[in-house]
Amino acid sequence: MVAYVSWIGLALSTTVPSVASAPVARELVGVRSLALSPDGQNLAFVWRGDVWVVNADGGRATPITSNIEMDDNPVWSPDSKSLAFSSNRYGSNDIYVAQIDGGEPRLLCNTSRYPVLTAA
Repeated sequence: MVAYVSWIGLALSTTVPSVASAPVARELVGVRSLALSPDGQNLAFVWRGDVWVVNADGGRATPITSNIEMDDNPVWSPDSKSLAFSSNRYGSNDIYVAQIDGGEPRLLCNTSRYPVLTAA
């Protein structure tokens, strides 16, 4: 799926190409976890459980992740070239890092191998 994002106040809208006709613009419902890059050039957000990035001025959004599990809480690196995010791919919210120019996310912190501490 390709999304084209433009700003109308704080609402995001998307244009999805159609096989039979011209692209149709529609509002993105359920966008959350917005994060503006430190250089102010890009906006990361979560939509339908995946992390996406779009130019801060609007335009085509690019998926950074694409999987069935929930990816959330994107946080930019200081150089605006990568994103850290949480994902429950293996049963707990582990932390991953992905480059915004492509490639597979790299597991940074695996919390599922450690026991969960509970109050006695």
